[in-house]
Amino acid sequence: MTRATVFAALSLLAAFACEKDEEQPLTTTELLLARAWRITAASARVNGRAATDVLRPRADCVKDNTYRFGNGNNVTVDEGVLKCATADAQQTAGRWTLADSTLMVTAAAATGNYNLAGVIRTINRTTLLLVTTQQADTVTTVTKTTFTAQ
Repeated sequence: MTRATVFAALSLLAAFACEKDEEQPLTTTELLLARAWRITAASARVNGRAATDVLRPRADCVKDNTYRFGNGNNVTVDEGVLKCATADAQQTAGRWTLADSTLMVTAAAATGNYNLAGVIRTINRTTLLLVTTQQADTVTTVTKTTFTAQ
Protein backbone atom coordinates (compact mmCIF):
# COMPACT_ATOMS: atom_id res chain seq x y z
CA MET A 1 0.00 0.00 0.00
CA THR A 2 1.16 3.44 -0.74
CA ARG A 3 1.40 6.12 1.89
CA ALA A 4 -1.52 7.97 0.34
CA THR A 5 -3.75 4.89 0.56
CA VAL A 6 -2.79 4.27 4.21
CA PHE A 7 -3.36 7.93 5.04
CA ALA A 8 -6.79 7.91 3.33
CA ALA A 9 -7.79 4.71 5.14
CA LEU A 10 -6.73 6.09 8.52
CA SER A 11 -8.49 9.39 7.86
CA LEU A 12 -11.69 7.56 6.94
CA LEU A 13 -11.44 5.39 10.04
CA ALA A 14 -10.88 8.44 12.27
CA ALA A 15 -13.87 10.24 10.76
CA PHE A 16 -16.21 7.36 11.55
CA ALA A 17 -14.69 6.74 14.99
CA CYS A 18 -15.47 10.29 16.13
CA GLU A 19 -19.18 10.21 16.86
CA LYS A 20 -20.95 13.32 17.99
CA ASP A 21 -21.86 13.36 21.64
CA GLU A 22 -25.61 13.13 21.93
CA GLU A 23 -27.15 16.17 23.51
CA GLN A 24 -28.69 15.37 26.87
CA PRO A 25 -32.31 16.49 27.18
CA LEU A 26 -32.84 19.48 29.44
CA THR A 27 -34.63 18.97 32.74
CA THR A 28 -37.92 20.72 33.47
CA THR A 29 -36.11 23.19 35.72
CA GLU A 30 -33.48 23.93 33.06
CA LEU A 31 -36.23 24.58 30.50
CA LEU A 32 -38.08 26.91 32.89
CA LEU A 33 -34.90 28.87 33.60
CA ALA A 34 -33.76 29.07 29.98
CA ARG A 35 -36.17 31.77 28.76
CA ALA A 36 -38.86 34.21 29.81
CA TRP A 37 -42.39 32.87 29.27
CA ARG A 38 -45.55 34.69 28.12
CA ILE A 39 -49.10 33.36 28.29
CA THR A 40 -50.33 33.00 24.71
CA ALA A 41 -53.47 30.90 25.22
CA ALA A 42 -55.78 29.96 28.08
CA SER A 43 -58.99 28.01 28.05
CA ALA A 44 -61.39 26.69 30.67
CA ARG A 45 -63.67 23.68 30.42
CA VAL A 46 -66.49 23.41 32.98
CA ASN A 47 -68.01 19.97 33.66
CA GLY A 48 -66.72 18.64 30.34
CA ARG A 49 -68.49 21.26 28.21
CA ALA A 50 -66.76 23.00 25.30
CA ALA A 51 -63.69 24.96 26.29
CA THR A 52 -63.98 28.74 26.59
CA ASP A 53 -61.14 31.12 25.70
CA VAL A 54 -60.34 32.93 28.95
CA LEU A 55 -57.35 34.89 27.63
CA ARG A 56 -59.04 36.80 24.80
CA PRO A 57 -61.24 38.94 27.10
CA ARG A 58 -58.26 39.91 29.26
CA ALA A 59 -56.76 43.37 28.79
CA ASP A 60 -53.79 43.68 26.41
CA CYS A 61 -51.74 45.02 29.31
CA VAL A 62 -52.01 41.58 30.94
CA LYS A 63 -51.37 39.58 27.77
CA ASP A 64 -47.87 40.99 27.24
CA ASN A 65 -46.59 40.10 30.73
CA THR A 66 -43.66 37.71 30.92
CA TYR A 67 -42.52 35.34 33.65
CA ARG A 68 -38.78 34.84 34.19
CA PHE A 69 -37.98 31.88 36.46
CA GLY A 70 -34.68 32.24 38.27
CA ASN A 71 -32.32 30.25 40.41
CA GLY A 72 -33.23 30.11 44.08
CA ASN A 73 -36.91 29.74 43.14
CA ASN A 74 -37.31 33.45 42.40
CA VAL A 75 -39.66 34.56 39.64
CA THR A 76 -39.89 38.01 38.06
CA VAL A 77 -43.12 39.05 36.41
CA ASP A 78 -42.49 41.82 33.88
CA GLU A 79 -45.38 44.08 32.84
CA GLY A 80 -44.13 44.26 29.26
CA VAL A 81 -44.61 47.31 27.07
CA LEU A 82 -48.24 47.84 28.09
CA LYS A 83 -48.96 48.54 31.74
CA CYS A 84 -52.49 48.42 33.13
CA ALA A 85 -51.75 51.47 35.30
CA THR A 86 -48.82 53.84 34.87
CA ALA A 87 -48.12 53.62 38.61
CA ASP A 88 -47.63 49.83 38.42
CA ALA A 89 -44.09 48.62 38.96
CA GLN A 90 -42.45 47.35 35.77
CA GLN A 91 -41.46 44.15 37.54
CA THR A 92 -42.89 42.17 40.42
CA ALA A 93 -40.93 39.61 42.39
CA GLY A 94 -42.31 36.29 43.51
CA ARG A 95 -41.47 32.69 44.22
CA TRP A 96 -41.93 29.45 42.30
CA THR A 97 -41.79 25.82 43.29
CA LEU A 98 -41.74 22.62 41.30
CA ALA A 99 -42.75 19.36 42.97
CA ASP A 100 -42.90 16.38 40.62
CA SER A 101 -44.66 18.05 37.69
CA THR A 102 -46.69 20.59 39.69
CA LEU A 103 -45.59 24.20 39.22
CA MET A 104 -46.69 26.88 41.71
CA VAL A 105 -46.02 30.59 41.18
CA THR A 106 -46.80 33.17 43.86
CA ALA A 107 -46.16 36.87 43.31
CA ALA A 108 -47.17 40.14 44.93
CA ALA A 109 -48.57 42.81 42.62
CA ALA A 110 -49.90 46.31 43.19
CA THR A 111 -53.40 44.90 42.89
CA GLY A 112 -52.72 42.13 45.42
CA ASN A 113 -51.13 38.71 45.61
CA TYR A 114 -51.82 36.13 42.95
CA ASN A 115 -51.13 32.46 42.53
CA LEU A 116 -50.69 30.40 39.42
CA ALA A 117 -50.50 26.65 39.84
CA GLY A 118 -50.94 23.55 37.77
CA VAL A 119 -49.49 20.35 36.43
CA ILE A 120 -46.97 20.69 33.62
CA ARG A 121 -48.34 18.60 30.74
CA THR A 122 -45.83 19.79 28.14
CA ILE A 123 -42.55 21.60 28.37
CA ASN A 124 -39.91 22.01 25.70
CA ARG A 125 -37.72 24.84 24.41
CA THR A 126 -40.71 26.79 23.05
CA THR A 127 -43.87 25.74 24.88
CA LEU A 128 -45.07 25.26 28.45
CA LEU A 129 -48.58 23.84 28.99
CA LEU A 130 -49.93 24.11 32.52
CA VAL A 131 -53.19 22.32 33.42
CA THR A 132 -55.18 23.12 36.55
CA THR A 133 -58.20 21.17 37.79
CA GLN A 134 -60.46 22.77 40.38
CA GLN A 135 -63.40 21.09 42.07
CA ALA A 136 -66.12 23.08 43.86
CA ASP A 137 -69.17 21.07 44.90
CA THR A 138 -70.42 19.49 41.66
CA VAL A 139 -68.49 21.81 39.35
CA THR A 140 -65.16 20.71 37.85
CA THR A 141 -63.15 23.31 35.96
CA VAL A 142 -60.10 22.34 33.92
CA THR A 143 -57.96 25.29 32.84
CA LYS A 144 -55.20 24.92 30.24
CA THR A 145 -52.66 27.74 30.09
CA THR A 146 -50.11 27.81 27.28
CA PHE A 147 -46.92 29.80 27.69
CA THR A 148 -44.57 30.55 24.81
CA ALA A 149 -40.84 31.10 25.33
CA GLN A 150 -39.74 34.65 24.55
